[in-house]
Amino acid sequence: ALACACRRDRAGTCTVPLLLPASRPARTAGAPAQSQALAITHGPYIQAPSGSSITIVWTTNRPCASRVEYALSPEGPFASAVEVRHGLLEANTTLHRVRLGGLKPGTTYHYRVVSREIVSYEHLKVVWGANVASPTASFTTLDTARAAFSFLVLNDRHENVAGLLKALRRADWSGVDIVFYNGDMLHFVDSEEQIMRSVVDPSMQVFAARIPFVFVRGNHETRGGFCRRLLDYFPTESGQYYYTLDHGPVRFIVMDAGEDKIDSDPELHGLSDFASYVEAQTQWLKSQIAQDRWRQAPFRVALVHLPPGRTADARMVRRKYVMDNWVPLLNSGGLDLLLCGHLHRYAHTPPQKESNDFHIVQGGTDTTIRVDAAASLLTVTTVTDSGEMRGRITIPRRQRPAATAPAER
Repeated sequence: ALACACRRDRAGTCTVPLLLPASRPARTAGAPAQSQALAITHGPYIQAPSGSSITIVWTTNRPCASRVEYALSPEGPFASAVEVRHGLLEANTTLHRVRLGGLKPGTTYHYRVVSREIVSYEHLKVVWGANVASPTASFTTLDTARAAFSFLVLNDRHENVAGLLKALRRADWSGVDIVFYNGDMLHFVDSEEQIMRSVVDPSMQVFAARIPFVFVRGNHETRGGFCRRLLDYFPTESGQYYYTLDHGPVRFIVMDAGEDKIDSDPELHGLSDFASYVEAQTQWLKSQIAQDRWRQAPFRVALVHLPPGRTADARMVRRKYVMDNWVPLLNSGGLDLLLCGHLHRYAHTPPQKESNDFHIVQGGTDTTIRVDAAASLLTVTTVTDSGEMRGRITIPRRQRPAATAPAER
């Protein structure tokens, strides 16, 4: 029997000095493999960033039990973290997610993942196989004390892997701490292989082992037989597709407008209730803009795939909902910048009376938006995959009173 003494943070992450019998040495991913050897097939990649925690995700080709070893130095000493749910260590699975809690803000940690094969799992007997480990990589936690940083936003790639890789390789990575995929990176969601091929693997080729990406769900990611599994691969701290992040001078709010169509549309097959879902977010948004953290943030940035707008097509109700319900709240909350996608073309809408009291930047299918955030200025630069400049705007920090309470609808 395996016994482990572990320390848990408030979220339940178990940290142990050693996990799993180690009768066989770990084989580093990429080392010469025997026929059908245990392997890490995708990742590890960084998810759910915050100032005190991070989640690391990867897959193996065989069912395993897994851990993450991490330390302040690449030489160690290493602590180990495992995922525990309802008293059970996650095991006998090929998808591995481990949350590291109790971390320090703005701190670089070195990590590697270790998986041990479970050859068979019976109620009184577990047969263990080989170990496999990733190379050591590093990540840095978020930090509200950071004076300046940059982030990238891409959207609507619709599984265009070549275009995504071109954009990522051309991007200016200096100072970039977060990447946002702002919806419709997938055309629909049918399988794990599709998620890995279209999003994770190209990201891993450039940055995802060291810089987190935040996956903002678009309307196309609500479609397909595997779409209900998306959070398994792109976990969030809230367990929802809407949440907040704090880093440097920016308070981020991520929202999810769901499908663009009315729930009764035949294309949705009676399997959605986004009307209730977005209304719940409206109530949540009210509570968020009333918080001290929101009011005290130098800059407030929102991301949602569907831009606010109106259309004559009675089926397409969700952009109107965003315009009529979320924009007034974001106005009253003193939002500085809204980042959207969906319409497949770049656009910039400056603040306007009787509408949005903030900048709206809409990414296209071939654009990368880079935002440089400093204490008194946001600089938003949009370029195409070929390097053509599409737009550049600056948003100075506003002198404003604390956020006002929104009027009741």
